[in-house]
Amino acid sequence: MDLNERFAETHRRLLAHVAAQCRDPHAPAAAALLSPEGEVRLMAVNRLPAGVDDDPRRWSRPQRYLYVELAPRALIFEAVRTGVRTAGAYLVATHFPAAEDARAIIQAGFRAIACPAPELDDVLEREFYASAQRMLYEAAVQVHYLEDVVA
Repeated sequence: MDLNERFAETHRRLLAHVAAQCRDPHAPAAAALLSPEGEVRLMAVNRLPAGVDDDPRRWSRPQRYLYVELAPRALIFEAVRTGVRTAGAYLVATHFPAAEDARAIIQAGFRAIACPAPELDDVLEREFYASAQRMLYEAAVQVHYLEDVVA
């Protein structure tokens, strides 16, 4: 199985994982860490930090921006907690990363990400995605759009 096939297969697995595990009612999302060899090592979903009260108001705007850990960063934090190497790894996500996720992806040393193209219709989030695209490009993190991989 080549890398693009692994990205597509992992994305299919993430969609099932998010349906089963993610409590985010507004933007359910998941991310997976693939080793440099392409093997899935970890998966994570949008979530509140461990031990934080799961108040339903925290899942909605504007509170979600203060409380919800998005899947890519939740994945990176889980990798740190469990000792899974991120440098040179791949990240596959159900959504394009926001700016704070892109910063973490770059700092964690991911070689590439695979995800859908960003949805630029949402005025509130458009700049988050545009900033993320710029940072990933400038940091030479390869971006594989899943529409291109599965087409």
